[in-house]
Amino acid sequence: MNKNHIDYKVNHSNKVISIQSGKYQVNGNIVTPYGYEVVIKPGTEFLLGEGISFFVRGGISILGNMSQPVIINRADKSKAFGVFAVAGENIQKSKVSINYLKFGGGSEAIVNGILFTGQMSIINANVDITNSTFNNSISDDGINIKFSKVNIDNSKFFNNFGDQIDLDYSDANITNSIFSYIRTTGLVGRKTDGLDISGSRVSVTESQFSNLSDKGISVGELSNIYIGNNIFSNNNLAIAVKDGSKAFVDENKWTDNMIDISMYIKKKIYSNPSLQTISSNKLLNFEVSDGAIVYSKDVRQNFEAIK
Repeated sequence: MNKNHIDYKVNHSNKVISIQSGKYQVNGNIVTPYGYEVVIKPGTEFLLGEGISFFVRGGISILGNMSQPVIINRADKSKAFGVFAVAGENIQKSKVSINYLKFGGGSEAIVNGILFTGQMSIINANVDITNSTFNNSISDDGINIKFSKVNIDNSKFFNNFGDQIDLDYSDANITNSIFSYIRTTGLVGRKTDGLDISGSRVSVTESQFSNLSDKGISVGELSNIYIGNNIFSNNNLAIAVKDGSKAFVDENKWTDNMIDISMYIKKKIYSNPSLQTISSNKLLNFEVSDGAIVYSKDVRQNFEAIK
């Protein structure tokens, strides 16, 4: 980090690197020592050059607050940086705590021989994200999280090129958050998802999915998901349930979606998906190629029972 003139302190006994508040132009890749936690103080701003990546090989705490958020963005508005990646330790998941972060302008990159497909990529961690925004990626994902336990609250994911969030093989609870593509131009031919999950167990409540040209929530590859008290508006497919996945869809608000719920097999190696929902949802616009719909009064309880 010295060549980027970043003000930081290292506690080798506790394996902590503390980055002091300041505005930093980052023109060379940063790779932190394995097993060290990185702490980023309130008000810190990183402006990353074209193709530049920041790779944390341990835990991270981003300590923004309402008056002093942490900002990570590209230095040149026309040139994306690489990725901001966090890879936890293999034996024990590292801690990732993110509060009041404004993040955008990245792409994808290979760092230390690892391909990261989200502008922010997190692997093998216990993740808490609150009061944060992730936008304007040109990569597959605005944020990609794998093999992790995840809590997301009061955050916004918008205008990312592909998926706003991609969760793979993770256990997640998402509340009070927004997933959208809000530009008025540039959508022609572009497929954007809000939340894309594979091999995961997820609860999504009190959130909004809007203006997504492909799917609001894409449920694939043997995932289980509870969806309750959300708003789905102006999406192509509000919810797609695929490839052996089980969706438990409670009461939500549905407005101007082309299809509210679609069910199908995309990859032939998987069995039929299934949907359990409440009887009042019989009025929704379904498109069912494969799978079965079961109506129940205890959707949330039945989801909890399959832990």
